[in-house]
Formats: sequence, C-alpha cells, structure tokens
Amino acid sequence: MRCLLLHSEDDPLSAAWPRHHWDRVVDMGIASPTSYQALTKVLGCKVERCPPLDAGDFAKLRRMIAFGMGRLVDRQGLDWWELLTLRWVDRFTELLRLDRVMTRLNRATALFVGSGHQARILQLLASCPVTVIPAASKWTRRRVALSSLRPRQILEILGDKYDGSYRLRRFVAPPKVRSKMPVVLLPSAYGNASRTALSYAEALPDIQFLLVATRQSGWTPQAANVSCTRLAAYTASDPIHDELQGLLSSWNDLLADLARNRELAILRDAGCFDSVPSALREGLGVRNCWLKVFEDEPLRSVLCADEKNLYTRIPVLLGRQRGLPTFACHHGALDGRYLFSEVCADRILAKGLMEWDYLVSGCGVPKENVSIAAPSRPRAVAGPAGWTRRSVVFFSEPYENLGSRARDVYIEVLPRLARIAESYGCELVVKLHPFESRRGRKRLVEQTVLREKRTGIHVIAGPMTETLLQRAWFGVTVSSTTAVDCALKGVPAFLCSWLDSNEYKYADQFAKFGAAEVLRSGEDLENIPQLLESFRAADPQTLWHAAEPRALRELLLGGSESVQTLSGGARVERLWA
Repeated sequence: MRCLLLHSEDDPLSAAWPRHHWDRVVDMGIASPTSYQALTKVLGCKVERCPPLDAGDFAKLRRMIAFGMGRLVDRQGLDWWELLTLRWVDRFTELLRLDRVMTRLNRATALFVGSGHQARILQLLASCPVTVIPAASKWTRRRVALSSLRPRQILEILGDKYDGSYRLRRFVAPPKVRSKMPVVLLPSAYGNASRTALSYAEALPDIQFLLVATRQSGWTPQAANVSCTRLAAYTASDPIHDELQGLLSSWNDLLADLARNRELAILRDAGCFDSVPSALREGLGVRNCWLKVFEDEPLRSVLCADEKNLYTRIPVLLGRQRGLPTFACHHGALDGRYLFSEVCADRILAKGLMEWDYLVSGCGVPKENVSIAAPSRPRAVAGPAGWTRRSVVFFSEPYENLGSRARDVYIEVLPRLARIAESYGCELVVKLHPFESRRGRKRLVEQTVLREKRTGIHVIAGPMTETLLQRAWFGVTVSSTTAVDCALKGVPAFLCSWLDSNEYKYADQFAKFGAAEVLRSGEDLENIPQLLESFRAADPQTLWHAAEPRALRELLLGGSESVQTLSGGARVERLWA
C-alpha cells in the first residue's frame, strides 16, 4: 500500500502528486472541500484529513511537559525545560498528530511525504520506508513566505533569530525609563498584548504603569499614565558562562533520560532538541535583561497579557519569586494552551463568564486562580448621521501559522460573501490579522474572486476600529476572537467550522454563550441573510464584565479586599443569576 502524507505547506493540487499511484492520501493541513474533490479526482483515491487531537492526546502532552520539570533550574529558580516547552508545543503536537496518522496507516508498505522536515520523525514512527517527494524546494517555500511579509516583520524575525539576547539591538534601543514612582510592570511581545495591557492601565489613571516591549511590534501608543520602553535597553553584562555550563551538564543528563518517554525519545532522535544549547544561552541573556528591569525600576506588581510567551513569562516568574502580585490575562477571547500548560501568575483575569467557564470547566484551571475582571471597554462613538450597516466583514487570520491553507479558505468563503454583498448592495471588507500582509492577501483576493466581483472588496489592515463594527451588517471568520468583538457590538458573527484547524474548541465555546453561530459548510454561508432573520444577540455581560476600578486597583496592588471583591466563584454566581 502506497500512502502519501501532505503537510499543511504542501499544495494539494501540485503537479508532483499525479505522477505516482496512491492507495491512500492523508492531509495534515486543512483544505477546502472543493480542493479535496479535485484532488480525489486527479489522484484516483480518497483524501482523508488528519484526525484531530483529543483529550487523551492533551493528557499525553501534559506528561511530555512534566517529564523534564525540575531538571534545568537556574540560579534564579527558573525551570528552563518548562520555559522551552513553550517553543516546542508545535513540535510536540505535530508528533502526536503523526502518531495518530500512523495508527490509521498500519497496513502501509511505503510512505511518501511532501515535506522533508517530517520525514525523520516518520522514519522513527513507521515500520515502512519513508520517501520525500517535494513539490517545491526549501528555498522556494521560504521565498513565498517572505514575499507575504512586511519589511518590519522580516526585521523582527531576523532580530529574534540572530539577536535573541539583544547584543546588537541594545545599541538602537531608547534609554531606560528609570521610573521615579512605583509602577505596575506590563511585559509585552506584540501589539495585541500591549493594547490589552494598556486597556487595564487606562481604567486606572491614578496608577503608574511601565510597558516593556521585547520587540518592536510590542511598542504601541500608550496612555498618559504608561511609560514605554524596550527590553533591549536593559541589557546586562553579567557573566553567564559558569551557569550555562552547569545547565548544559544537566541538559546532557536529561537528554539521556528522554529514552524513558517514547514521544520525547523520538523527538530527540529526530534532532528536534539540537538547538537547546543556543536557546539556553539566549534565554539566560534575556533573563538578565529582566533582572535589570527589576533592579532599576520600582515595581509593585506584574500584569502580563500573554504568559505563554517565553520572553514575557520570565518576568511573571521573577515577580512571584520576589513576592510581587502577578496577574495574567489574554488579548484574545480564549486561550486553549491552559489545556496542557500550568498557570504561571497568581491569578488570571478573565474578561467574562464565557472565558471563566472555558478556563475552569474546559481547561481544568482551579477556579480560585481565575477572577472575572475585564477592563472598561471604550465608549461607543456614534457614526455620522445617515450611516447604516452596509458592510459584510470577513475577519481573516494567519492560516499558515494554524496549519491551514489561506488560499483554500479564501476560495471557500470570499466568492460566496462577494455574491451576498453584491445582491444586497453592500461592500465586502477583508479585515486582516496583525500577522498578515496586506500585499499577500490582496494577491489572494485576486486569485480567488472573479475580476468583476473585486471592485466592491476592500482589504484593510491595522487594529480593529469602532467605525468598522458600526458599519458591519454581519461578520464571518473561521475561529477568530473578532467574533466576540462583533457580539459585544450587536453584530451577528458566523464561524466557518469546517475550515477550522483549531483543536481547542473555541467555536463550541462561542456557540455555547451565543457569541457566534456555527456554520458547517460553504452552502451555509449562502443562507446567512435568512439566518439573520432569527438572530438573537448574546448577553454582553457573559462575554465582558468590567471590574469596578476600586476593586481592580486593590487587586493589582495586592490589597486583601481584592480577593473577596473579585473572587471568581462569587462573581460567577451573580452573573449566572
């Protein structure tokens, strides 16, 4: 039996595949039904989707992360195995998916893959020969990926890759802030996290905050009570050689012990951990920068809008060790990484009952670690007289980073939305995620929508605006947080669940609390005008419940009253009633 395994970066309709005979084809990515039908016809066999991860897989993932805990602890008490697993989650989950596929292909006598980086893992998993048939060279893949990025994004990627500990970027960083008054630290690695942290700062104008950005994209316009600087300004010259050698010795011992865990042993033998020595060197340099922040700035607490980011998790851990109150929140509606990763901060600030329920009931986070305490939402600004909701908005996402194929999503969604917009005299707006390139997505629109339909399509980038939601008739997305933004403004939102590669079940949670309606096929998209007739708006209180400023102040400053005022259980009981 000859089986072909397609990676999400492979083109399902590439000319490389029909030159061979296949008995089975399994797609590790997500393509549209249209692509699968065409591919089945060309290859002469059915194309199967990779089975999604389930509860057993997430339990296995937790065991993989727990296996090395306590073995790579530095002088500050930071566990570098736990920190580095934040970078390895994609590798871990890919192995688990490949393992599930191999249980389906137990009768295979020859396995072929379109992406070389999976071949070594498959050779260790499979009992049959594995052959690589690349549809495009490694350099072609990189050229295509780079062509869709903005110059600033490319510079950030190069900086993260080759100057992770700020040896060069420190020379162009602005000077340190050196706050004179006690401040709440806001560590951030990108714009969305910064904007979420700043929304808490704006709710407490009498408290001073310090936003420290680990990279350029975390630098964003700040409020009057927020100072902003870059972590590169705090680069320290503290020696790390002896400490690094000790960690590397511990790593060699742990590396040998990985043989006791089947999955970790496979990843080790496939070379997935070869970069650990350089990662430790870089990580210690970043840690020393954060230590300098704690030394130079009068910090009173830490509020992090993404504690699952390695660079911004470090200051939360350092703050806890110093007895400072530490808090985590998330810039999106939900964060499924708590399914397998422990809470780092003292308390998670959930935005509403929907997020609280997901964390506690869905992810198993202890309810005493979660409080419903959203910042105040900006007041709605009325549009000019005569404005009507005449926009159909498609909220795009960086599908390539999520294991999907952007072209397939656009082919499946945009032509249908363009027809609806034309029929009802609306414009079609494609709102991009910050990680997407406007140039690259405009090219996709040109490839997937007929020329005569493109005149009413606008591709826009930048942060979400009040104007965009005011003009929206309805919104469509695959699994984006923007569904909640729509619901809070009374805009109907629809989720394209058949294109969703997310295994954290965000769509189910959105539907459970009425934040969005789940669609099961492309044909359902065409029925949206009829579905709107029975639309019922979600209760905003269950999605976003702002904390009282006094209680939020007490919480961030470590007051005893805050625990009672914002306790998760009491707040949930009131909302539920």
